[in-house]
Amino acid sequence: VLSFALHADGTGTLVHEPTGREFTDLFMYEDTGDCGDGWTRGPLANDLMVRSPGSRVTCFVEENGPLRTVFRVERELDVPRGLDFRTYWRSDGRVALRIVDRYTLDKGAPFLKVHTTVHNTAADHRLRVLMPSDVDAKVSFAASPFCVVERPIAIPPEGAHTEERINEEKQMSGFFGVQDEDGGLAVLTPFAPFEYAVLDTPERSLALTLFRAFRATTTTNGEPEGQLQQT
Repeated sequence: VLSFALHADGTGTLVHEPTGREFTDLFMYEDTGDCGDGWTRGPLANDLMVRSPGSRVTCFVEENGPLRTVFRVERELDVPRGLDFRTYWRSDGRVALRIVDRYTLDKGAPFLKVHTTVHNTAADHRLRVLMPSDVDAKVSFAASPFCVVERPIAIPPEGAHTEERINEEKQMSGFFGVQDEDGGLAVLTPFAPFEYAVLDTPERSLALTLFRAFRATTTTNGEPEGQLQQT
């Protein structure tokens, strides 16, 4: 049903064989600053964004048999160490953020399985993975506790006049995606995480938040556990 090609930069192309529809440049990573708390990300006015490709990448074939193929991709992104809360600039010092992906394609499966491990060495940031869809869609769909909801991709203009800003990040409970009359692309996350976005760009990239590291937790002056300094 599907075929998958791994590129030297760690991204991949997924092809739906019955229709020939391709989704390329999947699995790019984006790291941005975060001055928010446990409820909401705090975007920086002068952020420094780090994206892959451009990182150190090593690709392996872990398994290649008649029933399944497993690729392993190891990346290292040089990201700012943390945030200077006097200036709200990301620090000049860099640390290596290590990401290991395993892409598994089973014979005849209608989906690609992805297992990601991140060793977080930085503070005050958000890491998410991007999957361009090139789907002509104005709304996204996502699972919620009791139904599948549709949400506009573009932030409505009236959001500029509301007391609480409207963010591109939304909540989901297991899957999200976009579709048009010819099909679409979806991401299934049966356990976690629970935040997604569909970027309002021509590529209509699906953006899955892997984690947020922050120092301000609700009802406290800050706790080190929120920085998720772990694997």
